[in-house]
Amino acid sequence: MKKIVLILIIFNAFFPTVARSNDKTNNIQEQQLLLENKSNFLIGQNERSQQKAEYYLRIADNYVKERKWELALENYNKAIAIDPNLALAYNNRGYFYLNQKKWQLALADFNQAIAIDPNLAEAYNNRGYFYLNQKKWQLALADFNQAIAI
Repeated sequence: MKKIVLILIIFNAFFPTVARSNDKTNNIQEQQLLLENKSNFLIGQNERSQQKAEYYLRIADNYVKERKWELALENYNKAIAIDPNLALAYNNRGYFYLNQKKWQLALADFNQAIAIDPNLAEAYNNRGYFYLNQKKWQLALADFNQAIAI
């Protein structure tokens, strides 16, 4: 009888611990799965945001071709607001400003595009045209050479 009582005591002491351990393991696994799902959602959301920014960029470029300046600028701004790391949006908006003779805004956008993507040859080329308009020959030449090198 003492053996049975001892076995029951050990059994009751051991199994609740195992159950609690399994609950903790399941809880950790559930939390890990939840984090993975959130991570996958955010990655997907970032991809969708990038696609949306590129969509507004294409719309803006088309408005420039149609000479619809206000709509072009509005869409460049939307693209940049959605994805502030879209170097091509800064470059294209800078080119827009260059054509509007808004010199400082153009230069700021070309500089931002280059800061984001130092291998964006178009940004160096466009900044070279900016410097050419400003009669800053050496700076223009340096940017044209950099564009060619890329």
